[in-house]
Amino acid sequence: MAGIVLTFPIIKGKVEAWRRFCQEISGSRRVMYEASRLLLGITRERLALVETAFGSAAVTTLEAHDVGRALSQIIASDLPFDRWYRAQMLELHGVNLDGYEAFLHPAPPPENQELLFEWTLPETIPASSVPQFTSTTEPSPSDVGSGGGGESATNGDQGTPGGGQPGEGQPPQPRSRSLGHSADRHRLALT
Repeated sequence: MAGIVLTFPIIKGKVEAWRRFCQEISGSRRVMYEASRLLLGITRERLALVETAFGSAAVTTLEAHDVGRALSQIIASDLPFDRWYRAQMLELHGVNLDGYEAFLHPAPPPENQELLFEWTLPETIPASSVPQFTSTTEPSPSDVGSGGGGESATNGDQGTPGGGQPGEGQPPQPRSRSLGHSADRHRLALT
């Protein structure tokens, strides 16, 4: 299930109107709201109010099988509820969703784009098998000894309960690699 979090500032003086908007979609407009969300393929929606030093903001979390389709349909739908919803977005947030119609169809990336990094979890690896990481303080050079290359591995009675060697009924201890950030002196440790 895909999801997206949208944050919109609430126009100054409109917080109570935004609260009434939430009351309406959970009350008098609930049937139309649910019909809209079913047609859009939205499976979950949460609205939250966040007070910041810069003012109030609405945080909307949407989950759908196809988030892009759901968002584009919110923008283009002619259902009475969706037209009302877009009018509320304009009144409460100053966001005219009609102006986003150009984004209904994904555009190809620019030809002059320079991709610097991309990563995707391979579908053949279940997410549950991905190791967990913890942040730990990196030892000083005198603690590492001659591990070289910024790597350190626990060994002997330093890293295994009871002082045994890994492989003697004890699980092997995690290896960690310094990321080379001497300023923050932190490292990631595989757990």
